[in-house]
Amino acid sequence: MKILEKLSYWIFILCAAVIMIINFTSNNGTIKDVVGIICFVIVLIVALNAIIYRKKSKGK
Repeated sequence: MKILEKLSYWIFILCAAVIMIINFTSNNGTIKDVVGIICFVIVLIVALNAIIYRKKSKGK
C-alpha cells in the first residue's frame, strides 16, 4: 500500500492529462464521456484506498 500512497498523485495527474488530451483532440462526445467516467472511477478507487490506508497507519 505504500506504493499506492506514493503513486496516487501521479495517477491523479495522469487521469487529468488523459481527460484534457481527449477533450482537445476528440470530436466524439461519447468517447469523452467514457474516458471521463473511467478516469473518475480510477481516481475514486485510488483516493479511497489511500485515505483508508492513511487512517489505518495513523492509528497504529
